[in-house]
Amino acid sequence: NIQKESTLHLVLRLRGGCPPDKCCCCDIYEGVKIWTWIFIILQVIGLIFAVVSLITYSAVCNGADGTDPQLQELCSSEAESVVTASVALSIAFAAIQLAVSVYGIMAIQNFNAANLKRFFYATAALLGIQVVVRLVSVGTSNAQLVANAVVGVIIMILLGGWYVYAIYSLSDQVASGKITGANGTVRRGAPDGPGQNPPVQQAI
Repeated sequence: NIQKESTLHLVLRLRGGCPPDKCCCCDIYEGVKIWTWIFIILQVIGLIFAVVSLITYSAVCNGADGTDPQLQELCSSEAESVVTASVALSIAFAAIQLAVSVYGIMAIQNFNAANLKRFFYATAALLGIQVVVRLVSVGTSNAQLVANAVVGVIIMILLGGWYVYAIYSLSDQVASGKITGANGTVRRGAPDGPGQNPPVQQAI
């Protein structure tokens, strides 16, 4: 019953959003799962890179003939101890991050609210450790380096905080029954009742 030259008002639903309902362009469940898999891949790459770096450093120092002063300084006993300790700590921290992420993806797949909450606490703790280490490791009076470190920490807090809050939102919705998994589907929304819309199911 639209008349000629009538004005139509159209509504366009945007898929983007933020927690607690959205995670980037996906629903909160799919978004957290996708980002957790991305972090797992990045953590594996970082772990491999750290191990390769340590092996390469050891090979270079073992093959040094002692005539290059730069190599002598780089491979001195004191420098070797510092490099080995720092890389070993990086490997250990990356392994812990990877273990936490794997634990988290299992909790996400199983819709386990208690494990999701533990995943949230562990991820938040790791983020806090990274922020503190980044600030402490600056150790310089160079204003440019300090500014770069502060900007990096701010970005880390914003992105990491957003991801941590997304995990918290997902764990809260799973615990309250707003998101459940059964028979290979993701079920969203409260159970049917007066004045409520039926839940949405999506294959996973």
